[in-house]
Amino acid sequence: MRSFKIITLGCKVNQAESEALAQELNGRKWRPADIREQADLCVINTCAVTRKAAQQSRQAVRRTIHENPGACVVATGCCARTDPAAFAAIEGLDHILGRTGPAELCALSGGGPEGCRCPNPPVPAACEPSFAAAAPAPSGKRTRPFFKIQDGCDAFCAYCIVPYARGPSRSLPFEAAVAGIAALAAAGVPEVVLTGIHLGCYGRDLAPPSDLLGLLAAVHDLPGAIRVRLSSIEPLELSDAILALAAASERFCRHFHVPLQSG
Repeated sequence: MRSFKIITLGCKVNQAESEALAQELNGRKWRPADIREQADLCVINTCAVTRKAAQQSRQAVRRTIHENPGACVVATGCCARTDPAAFAAIEGLDHILGRTGPAELCALSGGGPEGCRCPNPPVPAACEPSFAAAAPAPSGKRTRPFFKIQDGCDAFCAYCIVPYARGPSRSLPFEAAVAGIAALAAAGVPEVVLTGIHLGCYGRDLAPPSDLLGLLAAVHDLPGAIRVRLSSIEPLELSDAILALAAASERFCRHFHVPLQSG
């Protein structure tokens, strides 16, 4: 059975996407490599939020190539989207994916363990807005899985590259989000972290429109003992109504990560 490694840099959304990618590869009869084992397929999920993060992403690619001779090495994630030329210059990198989708990676790897050689030199893939609807599978390795319910950002702050890396804001459909959390609760998962690039914008793009408060209210009414945590929410989107719901319910963790930062 062929083996894989996923090296993840950056935010909780990247971590959620890496977990979804590992879940998909496991289902296609790949196995995670041991920490000191040379893998057949190595994926580096990169970060571009700062110059240092971009540098660390390129270093991670070079280190992975050195430590896994003969492996198929793929760069994906935000830095691979925003600066593909920098990754194309790295000798030994087999492919650059514009996004982290399991379907794209499995297409490169031949769809299964029979082969995973990729075209060389690397060719950047197009970045098309998409949203994977799958909830994280219950796993004994993580008692607090990340569940991505939103992606992208429409803010275009002057100092931030994220909208260029992630595209426009888009949300997991309301019913799919509630059903995903319900499935985790039914499986006995004790806690889930709802995550997104601009989590406070959840639901605005849906038809009909929804919002984060409506989703949390629906989650509050679910059976089971699962607790819900928000990964991060902007100050202007942490409303009195969200605070009141969280304060009145044992379902939600009693603190929030609110980013207060200058550019």
